[in-house]
Amino acid sequence: MGAGATALGRQEKCRRNAAGIPPGGFRAVLERNLSDVQRTATRKYVSPIEFAFCYARLRRKDETIRYLERAYQEQTPFLVHLPHDPNFYFVHSDPRFQAIIKKMGLPPV
Repeated sequence: MGAGATALGRQEKCRRNAAGIPPGGFRAVLERNLSDVQRTATRKYVSPIEFAFCYARLRRKDETIRYLERAYQEQTPFLVHLPHDPNFYFVHSDPRFQAIIKKMGLPPV
């Protein structure tokens, strides 16, 4: 890599740092949020809905559904808003999500 490419790399790094964007972009921020929640869960209770939100924002379907199911088992009050929360739109077509909605007695989405 030449000096010009190195200088451009430094400029990009400075631009990202000035904008508050870490290397890896927004996905890196979401991954760090998940790590923070996981770390907190080793010290105290964290609702499964918190994990579901983290995984949903990362678009990790299986983990999202798994934690939504746990949230249902714990009767987490937020679940009544589930059909209308855009974070979870990407799992609406999944039969496991539909089963959770049905068990809660909500109309299909």
